[in-house]
Amino acid sequence: MFSIAAERDVPLESIWNHPENATLKQQRKLPNVLFPGDILFVPDLQTKQEGGDSEQKHTFRKKRPKTVLRLRLIYDGEPLKDTKYRLVIDGRIFRGKTNPKGKLEQVIEATARECTLTVQGNSSKHKLLFGFLDPGETTSGLQARLNNLGYHAGKVDGDWGDLTRAGMHAFQSQKDELAESSKPNDQTRNLLTKEHGS
Repeated sequence: MFSIAAERDVPLESIWNHPENATLKQQRKLPNVLFPGDILFVPDLQTKQEGGDSEQKHTFRKKRPKTVLRLRLIYDGEPLKDTKYRLVIDGRIFRGKTNPKGKLEQVIEATARECTLTVQGNSSKHKLLFGFLDPGETTSGLQARLNNLGYHAGKVDGDWGDLTRAGMHAFQSQKDELAESSKPNDQTRNLLTKEHGS
């Protein structure tokens, strides 16, 4: 929804809190993950008038909507702490260093679509796509989150199969508060979404 708001020049709060989106808001809980088929009402942009002398020059600045990319880099179960990284986001280059917990945060344009991550000491490049994560209550959303956290759940296709079940069981076995289940329960989905960060 962040990118929709940015593309339409409508504040996110005006969309998310609009009465027409009350049912969607109740269903999705958070505005950062939508699902194909969701119906979202986008209100018209509200005009604003400013007074000023007609003989003078006036400057108006438009704020470009931003959001934050948050990642935690882990290798072989351990955080990549104090590690230099390079991000290329829609052609712009950002450099930084992870914190002691292996986390990085980068302010990005709300309309960003893809990113390439390179980590010091590792020649491989990791491609990230923004706006393609399904809600956590869907099978495809569960698969994507498991894969992103390193629990191999197979292809993100929405089909509940052996690889997805094995990935979920691997995640559950790492968490003391979770019991193994044949299908994902609310406790598993909620903890997975929390661990994933969205």
